[in-house]
Amino acid sequence: MNYKYGSCDFCRKCIEVCPTGALTDYIGETVPIGKARLTETCIALRTGACTKCKEQCPYDAISLDERMIPIIDEDKCNGCGVCEHICPANVLQAYTGHKVRGIEIVPLEVKDTKEAP
Repeated sequence: MNYKYGSCDFCRKCIEVCPTGALTDYIGETVPIGKARLTETCIALRTGACTKCKEQCPYDAISLDERMIPIIDEDKCNGCGVCEHICPANVLQAYTGHKVRGIEIVPLEVKDTKEAP
């Protein structure tokens, strides 16, 4: 999923339009599609001056420590991508060539349900 263009609100439209039927129904509040993690371009890691991801997280999965650095609660994060979409790091640091946002959603590993022969 590419969160640069938006986030997932779990509307299930992707399931409806999937031409192959590869997507199945899920409950966005309880079944995560990924987990957030900070990247080296996170503005708050260096300055503590950005709180956008914490402010916008609809699941309260991001808090701030005493230095104003984001702390991600993996139990609350479901990978919706709001934090990645709202992160200004790539824009504010574009002059240095940065294209990566300060927080990203990492897909969960898909467990292979096939049994080995």
